[in-house]
Parts: sequence; structure tokens; C-alpha cells
Amino acid sequence: MLKLTKDLLTTEPETIAKKEMDEAKRLKKASSTQIRKFYDDFLLLHSKAHRDGFTVEDFKNEILPLIAFSKAKLAYSMGRGIIHKNFKDEIERKVNLIENLQDFDNFILFYQALIGYTKFYENEKTNDNYKSKKY
Repeated sequence: MLKLTKDLLTTEPETIAKKEMDEAKRLKKASSTQIRKFYDDFLLLHSKAHRDGFTVEDFKNEILPLIAFSKAKLAYSMGRGIIHKNFKDEIERKVNLIENLQDFDNFILFYQALIGYTKFYENEKTNDNYKSKKY
């Protein structure tokens, strides 16, 4: 079960995003595009799960297996050096908690927060310059 909590939408995604972007900067590899790509894949499944007439059984039979399949995609991207182990492990941990549509809705909110923090930390130097300007 993936409970909707303040930490799920703030602390956890920020921590993951900072670690991923720090590692990407250290290795001089951008991974925010790949993180966004995973979100797009999840969002497609999310839209399908929310269409009219989609049942609990449909979710279990059609969507949950594809959500679980994302772990293979994460492993592939990590193997190619596009994402880092911490990111893979954290997303897999969240994916493993998805049991129903409400869990998936909470995961999508978590991932939206993750994308926001990823973009922030990707452009951290620019953000620091912005903070220091006087308007």
C-alpha cells in the first residue's frame, strides 16, 4: 500500500531528485529526460486506468503487470548508465507498494513532485543565481 502523506510528496521525492541530479552532475550525464520518460509511461497507464468502465479487476489484470514491468525498464536504463542505482531502487520500492488504483494515484502525485524537484536540482546553479538577485 502506498499511503498519501506529506513526506511522500515532499521529503522523499526531493531526496531522490537531489541524489539523482548530484550523481548526474558528477558523471556529467543528464538523466532528467529519462526520469520524465518514465513519468510519461506511468501517466499513459494512469489515463487508461481512469477511463470509463475500467474495473478493479481490469486494473489488476491489465495495469498492475505493466506497472511491475517498469522495473525491467528501470534496470535496462541503469544498465545503460542513463539512471543511477539509487533512483532505480527508490522507484522500484514505490512500485512494489502499488496494489490498487488509489496507490497508483498516490504514486503519480509522488512522481509529479519528483519531476519538480529533479528540474530544480538539475538547474541548481541557475536557481542559486536567481535567489541572489535583488529585484
